[in-house]
This record gives sequence, C-alpha cells and structure tokens, in this order.
Amino acid sequence: MDTENAVVEVGEVYNIKGIGIVIGAKIINGVLKPSMKASINGKNAIVRIIEDRGLKLLQARTGENVAVNLYGIERQDIQKGSQIEFT
Repeated sequence: MDTENAVVEVGEVYNIKGIGIVIGAKIINGVLKPSMKASINGKNAIVRIIEDRGLKLLQARTGENVAVNLYGIERQDIQKGSQIEFT
C-alpha cells in the first residue's frame, strides 16, 4: 500500500557536475515526489527531480527504479545500500 512517506533503497550514488547528487534508487514503499524531505546524517535532503530513463516524473511508486536528484547533501553523506525515508 502506498503511504504519505516513501522509503527508498540506494543502489548507486553519483555527483554530476552542474546537477549535484543523484542516486539510483528503488522505491521500497510509498510514493516519492519532488520536494519531499529526508534527514541524512543530520542534513536535510530535498528531492529536486525524479527521472526514469531520462523522463522526468511527477512521482515514483513502490517497486519502481528511478534516478533522484537530491539537494542539501554531499556525496559522502549517503552510501550504497542505505534505506532512506522521505516525508
């Protein structure tokens, strides 16, 4: 069942020049939308953009694999295999 929160599992982490931190993630539970927030290592991360194979999405649902552009964190703040809850 989809909820107001979203839990994602980080598959890959990239620092793309001019864009910032992008994670390859699988949505474990819920619906992920732009502007959702999470606390990662004490820093506030905000979802900027969600993409699937180059197409911008308004949301991503449970089971989908997407690329997520995050604002407010650095590459070293997030690790492959981490699970993150966004609200």
